[in-house]
Parts: sequence; structure tokens; C-alpha cells
Amino acid sequence: MRWRDRANCISMDTKVFFPRDAREPDAYTAARAVCSMCAVRKQCLAMVIDLESTDDKWGMFGGYTPLERRVMRKNRV
Repeated sequence: MRWRDRANCISMDTKVFFPRDAREPDAYTAARAVCSMCAVRKQCLAMVIDLESTDDKWGMFGGYTPLERRVMRKNRV
């Protein structure tokens, strides 16, 4: 079984993770709640962080928004 098959989001509507207006203060609230309880959150985050700059503008992954991941990437050693 692949780690993605165990993700909480596997059968959810992708609109939760890719909100129409991500600038809204609560745009990622539902996605963050789903990610917070996910057994494969770390794998998801590692995958998307490894995508480097191609990732920065798309949705919630591993419980982090694009802006949050951008900051994480800049702070990597």
C-alpha cells in the first residue's frame, strides 16, 4: 500500500484543499483540520517540499499552506 492510499484526504472533495479564494482568513480551516489528524501528514509534506518552487502556489499539503511551505523551504539548511 502506498502512503497516499492512507491519507485522510483520499476520498474528499479537492475544493477543501484548493480553496477558490485562498486569501480569505479561514480558507484553509477545514483542510488544516483534516491534515492535523492524518497518519501520513509528514510524508505528504516531505513530498511537496521536495517539489521546490513548483509547489509554492497550490493548495494545502501536509497541513501547510503555500506561504507556510515557502517559508519552510527558505529556512532549510
